[in-house]
Amino acid sequence: MNEDYPAQNMVKGMGEVISTSYNLKGEPIGPRNRSGPTTVGAHFSNTDADGNYVAAAETTQADWFMQSLCSAHLELKHQWGDGIGVEDNMFITPEEWMSYKEDVDSLVGIPAHAIVSGLAILHILSL
Repeated sequence: MNEDYPAQNMVKGMGEVISTSYNLKGEPIGPRNRSGPTTVGAHFSNTDADGNYVAAAETTQADWFMQSLCSAHLELKHQWGDGIGVEDNMFITPEEWMSYKEDVDSLVGIPAHAIVSGLAILHILSL
């Protein structure tokens, strides 16, 4: 990292990292209902518990968004020996921050995510 140019020149591409996402209810995250609550498939870091969009920022190019992911940890498949540990490589990371509308009663909160080798993401915890 001693060069005079931005690090962005080092990245050549990586494709889609996440192909399937599930929410806290175990439902595949789906399209957002822009005229009311998303009752099935809501991305709960953007909504309240009823699926009402409560993020302060409005999206224009997607139904949902994720904030920066930090405090990451990698769990390796069978890291303590053959058949001992998780059954797949798993990358665990929480969303770092989020700005919400004022006076939200049933805020779900910022989740943690587990990204497994099969490129699926799962909300595993609400903070």
